[in-house]
Amino acid sequence: MPYGNGEVANTPYAMMSHMTEPSSTIAPGVPQAGVGGDGPVIPLRDLLPTIADDWGIDGGRGSALTLPRSERFVLVLVDGLGREPLDRLPQAAPTLTAALPTSHRLAAPRPTTTATSLTTLGTGLDPGQHGVVGYSFRHPVTGTIIRPLSWSPRIDPAQIQPFTPLLPRMAQAGVTVMSVVPPRHLGSGLSRAAWDSPQETGVEEADLDGWVTTIAAAARRGWRSFVYGYTRLLDHEGHHHGVASPQWVSALTTIDGQIARLRAALDDDVTLLVTGDHGMVDVPAPERIRIEDESDLIADVRIIAGEARFRHLHTSRPAAVARRWRDRIAHDGQVWTRREAIDSGVFGPVDRRVRGSLGDVIVAAGGGQAFLTRHQPGEASLEGFHGSLSLAETIVPLIVL
Repeated sequence: MPYGNGEVANTPYAMMSHMTEPSSTIAPGVPQAGVGGDGPVIPLRDLLPTIADDWGIDGGRGSALTLPRSERFVLVLVDGLGREPLDRLPQAAPTLTAALPTSHRLAAPRPTTTATSLTTLGTGLDPGQHGVVGYSFRHPVTGTIIRPLSWSPRIDPAQIQPFTPLLPRMAQAGVTVMSVVPPRHLGSGLSRAAWDSPQETGVEEADLDGWVTTIAAAARRGWRSFVYGYTRLLDHEGHHHGVASPQWVSALTTIDGQIARLRAALDDDVTLLVTGDHGMVDVPAPERIRIEDESDLIADVRIIAGEARFRHLHTSRPAAVARRWRDRIAHDGQVWTRREAIDSGVFGPVDRRVRGSLGDVIVAAGGGQAFLTRHQPGEASLEGFHGSLSLAETIVPLIVL
């Protein structure tokens, strides 16, 4: 049987805008408290359209997000940077935490996973529109499993994500655009689907000097500029050692210093924005459940996609599978049939072409649970996970420097 890997998250943004106090989990249909700050929680998808709107490029989105007026922006995406650790570990990131009083809270899309969030950020669209609906998911036409982080060159990204991202639209309006990413990301299927940047350059993540100087130089070009930079160090350490492990804290401190150096290297007329694509939670070993070892979970399931905290399950008996999975999910998790997920707005508005990529049953793990599969053996060695509904996974900062 073919198996894959994917993920989902659930709470409507309108509900999240009422959050005011810390809470560990977003329970479907119940207003919850937010992490840090008193302002509204704003969809991650609104960030780039807000900049484009201010430049008169992209029509009115009507977002509650307000940014400084600027002709030059640098956006740094820190993979795995949730909002909650900045409150809990201020000494680890003095540059970022010093700016928290004037920061915003953004909500990552559902699922809370890198491929989905990057495509949402780059296009300004919900997952149900752009079609990158998880860490892995079915091709809506061929039925093969797509893993966007290692996109097969045989699959044209436009088959999945047919919309023009924001960066080429900015460039068409005269903005000087540059993406500064690890060399392995250059020209990848995910980079094309999410960004399709007219200009991109590769800098190794260990080359901090090169990363800073490349971004600073790019920000000076043209009469108006937008530069995107990416780092995965925090996400890597969180997956392998856990959130708040010594390795994770060290990575956060390194990134904070990197941001401080970048801010010092940028000209005064550049606005530096720092955000994340998702947060992360640790899952203790007893809560890591292997699906194939559980007869009630594997019964009638033909294909497993998504990831350990957000699963797309394909089956000819969705009602029966959903019923059995609901019996095993912690109280703050969620199980939907495909129709229930579409009707509830989990993925935002869902285009007809995207429906086949969604599981017949969709599972967002609750509490500290993770649902592993033998066909993704690497999951068993992880400490930190993401993809589901908790505030730690969903709420990311937008820090303005």
